[in-house]
Amino acid sequence: MTIFQALSYLKLDFSSGYFLIVSDSMSALQSISSTPNLCKDSLALSIIALVHSLHSFCINFIWIPGHTGIVNNEIAGHYAKEACISSIKSKLLPISELFSLIRQSTLDDWNQTYPTAFKSPSSHFLSVQPQLPPYTWYNHFSDIRRSLIIELSLLRFGHNRLPPHLKRTNVASSDNCPLHPDSPAQGNLNHLFFHYPSLRYQQKLYFTVIAVGLPTPLTATDLLFFLQLSNLSPLSRFFF
Repeated sequence: MTIFQALSYLKLDFSSGYFLIVSDSMSALQSISSTPNLCKDSLALSIIALVHSLHSFCINFIWIPGHTGIVNNEIAGHYAKEACISSIKSKLLPISELFSLIRQSTLDDWNQTYPTAFKSPSSHFLSVQPQLPPYTWYNHFSDIRRSLIIELSLLRFGHNRLPPHLKRTNVASSDNCPLHPDSPAQGNLNHLFFHYPSLRYQQKLYFTVIAVGLPTPLTATDLLFFLQLSNLSPLSRFFF
């Protein structure tokens, strides 16, 4: 619908020119690039017809990622609302477009309530996943093993055998590392990856493998967010 509105605006306010229309809807761009006699979407057909009517225009389309979670998101939302209430005659959406609108609206509602759903603002889960993503973290890995997904999800969400989780579940009375009681330290992932004395060799080997491209200074959360396939397997081997 936004693409149709943009083209209608060009037709009303310009007589010719070079224009670039950007959209975060891959399905819409694919629909309007298909052969008209094979397209069954009435809105896409209207857009195709409108493009063909703009003979003196040079119009290119490009896909960009959605603006959810990006700084100045409210500016994009403001202009989107302005377009919806503009003087351009509105056009009914096909049923197929409603599903993506409902999905995005639901995700926006969840993201508003998500940060307040935790008892503690310093929750480990919240630090690892500060905002609900539109897709699972492993969605863009086509050949990742299911066992690796499970192992890394346990690490990311804090469900493991480390002392902090054992204390939260009342299995242990302390969240300190039990292997060196003379120098108490919380037995969390940071301790395991960076400070645990008995794992110096494994730590050095692991960071030699994945050092390229990582920010500094490092935390365990950085490692869990550094989602490159070359990093995931060494991360799993280090812990499991």
